[in-house]
Parts: sequence; structure tokens; C-alpha cells
Amino acid sequence: MNAKKLYRKEIQELELKRDREFALMKEEIRIGYEYIQPVNVLKRTLSKAAASPEIRSDLLTIGLNLVTSSLTKKIVVGKSESPTKKWLANVIQGLVTTYVSKKGDTIQSGLLGMLHQLLKKLSSINKGPKATSQEAEASETRHVNEAA
Repeated sequence: MNAKKLYRKEIQELELKRDREFALMKEEIRIGYEYIQPVNVLKRTLSKAAASPEIRSDLLTIGLNLVTSSLTKKIVVGKSESPTKKWLANVIQGLVTTYVSKKGDTIQSGLLGMLHQLLKKLSSINKGPKATSQEAEASETRHVNEAA
């Protein structure tokens, strides 16, 4: 009798161990399945891409190209239906796009500098007369050093 009880106890312990291991394995499979889901792969890829300074810079340059070329075309063509104006707008758009893509970093740093100056002016307006010209010069010096 004693041996039967011992075997039953061992069988129960092994069944509990099997159930725990099965639950762990099931959880690992679920985690693996979630990991390879296309949506999650895309999220990971995009978050890595967003963290890359080179890709950020490239996206900013592409955006700058799109905006400047579209604005150029709108300015030249306007509401005109003239084929000559449309052709001229396409040529100018191509030239502007080429220029912006070659000088994108310079334009980008210039725009960021102007944005920085605008934000600084807005914050000094909000601060009132407390902002001194020495603070502005120190901030400009820091910005110039950061851009270099």
C-alpha cells in the first residue's frame, strides 16, 4: 500500500510539473507569435528608423524638397492654364528641387536657426523685460556652435 501512495504522489507531482511547463511553453509561443506579427515588425522597424539621425535628416530634406517645389510651381503657374507657364513651372520646380537637394543641410540648418530665433523671441516676449541682450547673444553663440 505504501508503494501505491508514493507512486500516486509522484504521478501527481509530475502532472503538476507537466501542466506548469505546458503553460510556460504556451506563453512563449504566444510571445513569439506576437513578435513576428507584421504590424509589430513594422512598428519596431519604424521606431528604429525614427531614432536614426540620418533617416530623420533625409526625411526632413525630402519634406523640404516637396514643400519648396510645390510652392515654386504654385507661384509660377498660379491659376493659369497656359502650357508655356506649366512647362516653365516644371523646369523651375526641377531646378529648385535639385538646388534644395544639394544644399539641403545648409537650408535645413538655416531654417532651424530661424525657428530657434523665432521661439527665442516668443519666449522673451512671454518673459517680458527680464530677457537681456546678453542672454540672447549667449543663446545665439550656442546655436552657432551646435550647427558647426
